[in-house]
Amino acid sequence: MPIRVFLSALLAGALSIAALAGYWIVMTQFVRMPGNVLPDMSEYPRLTTTLMIITGSLIGPVMEQAGFWGYGQVMLEEEFRAPVAIVILSVLFAFGPHPPIGATLWPKLVFYFLTSVTFGVMAFLTNSILPGLLAHIIGDLIFFTAVWPYDGTRPLVGKNLQGAWFW
Repeated sequence: MPIRVFLSALLAGALSIAALAGYWIVMTQFVRMPGNVLPDMSEYPRLTTTLMIITGSLIGPVMEQAGFWGYGQVMLEEEFRAPVAIVILSVLFAFGPHPPIGATLWPKLVFYFLTSVTFGVMAFLTNSILPGLLAHIIGDLIFFTAVWPYDGTRPLVGKNLQGAWFW
């Protein structure tokens, strides 16, 4: 694919990750979510901890991008128009076993549906999973380290209307 298309898709993916992070943070102020914290890593060397986070951020995106938006979406597009295929796949993806475990179902369904639509549209428009793969890896790193660990500590809207992410 032309580098301009790749970079445009990557920018769109980055903006989507920012929007999805905002959605998630606002939702955790309406519905109490358990923090999806990493295990206590203080006893491990920093390099080990870093490699564990990076590996975790690679495995899911590689498998999901190849399986859902590479194989699954292409297969569905043979039977349906692309928008229909993307919606079908996004509904299936939304019901997958995603983190955080024990979170309220409806915010997770909306979040993962929108995530799948993002990657499905990127794959369709670029005819490749590569821009979505890179955006997915970066998104997982951001969510694992900067978003989910703080879910349990965010104040609920009814108790406190402060916070830049909410507004």
